[in-house]
Amino acid sequence: MYRCIHIGRLDSNESLTLNLVRRTNCLDLVWHGTFSKQALAILQSKCYDLIFISLPPPKMRLSEKFIIELRGSNFLILTSFYPYYLYKKYHLNPVYYLLEPYSIKEFQLALELYIFRKNE
Repeated sequence: MYRCIHIGRLDSNESLTLNLVRRTNCLDLVWHGTFSKQALAILQSKCYDLIFISLPPPKMRLSEKFIIELRGSNFLILTSFYPYYLYKKYHLNPVYYLLEPYSIKEFQLALELYIFRKNE
């Protein structure tokens, strides 16, 4: 079982990512919330194996503290309604980028790549 966290937009309580994480037998959702001080503290605690980030629109800039923490993670799956090139300014190294809406097969591929990278 892999411990994961989900940090998302204000409307992400019923997001596709969150629903699929909850339905997956190999993931244990240990924390879910929005981009907040609490989310930053969770990121810094390293109490997880995998991070799911539902990115806000590109015009909304993430705080530098979030960016620094996310850059330090090798196990990051990003999702957004916008193309990945709009987020390249953050210089993140995700395992996978899911362009919303995405299929269950794409979600499964992202998890398989994470597991492969984790076991390397």
